[in-house]
Amino acid sequence: MPHRSFLANTRKMTKLTLQCHPSTPCGTDISISGEIRRAAVDRLALHYVITGDIAALKVPTPKPGDKFDGLWKTTCFELFFRVPGEDRYGEFNLSPSSQWAAYQFTSHRIGSVDMVLPWFPQIVTHLSATELAIDAEVPLIAPWSGAPLDIGMTTVIEEAGGRLSYWALAHPPEAPDFHHPTCFVHHLEAAA
Repeated sequence: MPHRSFLANTRKMTKLTLQCHPSTPCGTDISISGEIRRAAVDRLALHYVITGDIAALKVPTPKPGDKFDGLWKTTCFELFFRVPGEDRYGEFNLSPSSQWAAYQFTSHRIGSVDMVLPWFPQIVTHLSATELAIDAEVPLIAPWSGAPLDIGMTTVIEEAGGRLSYWALAHPPEAPDFHHPTCFVHHLEAAA
């Protein structure tokens, strides 16, 4: 039975479809979708689902939910966000292992520092032969807490043989670059 997101129990949401960048085709028959909503003024709730031949993917094994750099080198779900019109943006890396990383940038790939968070992101992974899903809650700090946000939901996929593909709601025309402004296409209104 397919996994049902905890988000579906709280509010009807729009299913967002991620597309594979054409320069990094995936050799496995999968599809990826995501959902996002504000869980509170200072937090976002996320749901990502990969559907298809999960056995053909490299899926990180469960680990303690600690901060860890380099998660993007294998299968990893990512979230990028910024206030509309601003150069500054934030990034979360959320691994199916339950490890995470959070960074902030002053502009496109410039000024990267670890984001200081009030609490660690919470990640719950659901795995079956045909589905890999995560539900996560992540904290928002200033200047993003409560503000309208432009969002980029992205995923790195590593196949069992080591091949990588890059998935996003939208891609720049050149090489894959999740940090590129083109990827920030979903809009969340300011917190009420």
